[in-house]
Amino acid sequence: MKKLQRKLSFFLDGRTVLLAFILCNAVYLAMLLVSIPTTMSFAGDMKLPDMMPTGYDWNYIRDLLGALGPEGRNYYLTRQLLLDTFYPFLFAWSYATLFLYLLGKAGRAGSSWKFVALLPVIAAVSDYIENGFIVSFLRSYPNVMDERVELSSFFTRVKSITTAIYFIALLLLIVRFLLRRRKAKKT
Repeated sequence: MKKLQRKLSFFLDGRTVLLAFILCNAVYLAMLLVSIPTTMSFAGDMKLPDMMPTGYDWNYIRDLLGALGPEGRNYYLTRQLLLDTFYPFLFAWSYATLFLYLLGKAGRAGSSWKFVALLPVIAAVSDYIENGFIVSFLRSYPNVMDERVELSSFFTRVKSITTAIYFIALLLLIVRFLLRRRKAKKT
């Protein structure tokens, strides 16, 4: 067990956590600033399913795919979803390790709050499932099945909820970390 802990401690090193954070957010910025707006521009700025935290329905997906047109559907499939192949892994890696790192720095490494580090992993798995459905929608258009859209929308909501809960917990942990640092400086 100690051998495994030593191997895993590499991932909780400050430099490794920072590297993961930078890689994750570089891909996220590329999506936010380039591939998502470009994909949306093909569809008259309709939102992509990935960006709809409360979900969507079959009519919306049908309308979006129609508005994208062949060129937009191809761009979505080959550019946006290509980047979104890397992002969920990077998100899970960077934010799970960030939480565990800060938990250790806040003096809570052995606490039950460690489970929060699983939320980015759940969000990433949900994102991959959502992406799989979107790929199937793009490839099968115009024959998109309603049941698949409902499932895709469910995983979009799971991704959104777990991400929101994670960031609330992260904010609380950061406050605890800062309070601990402030208290240590006073003594």
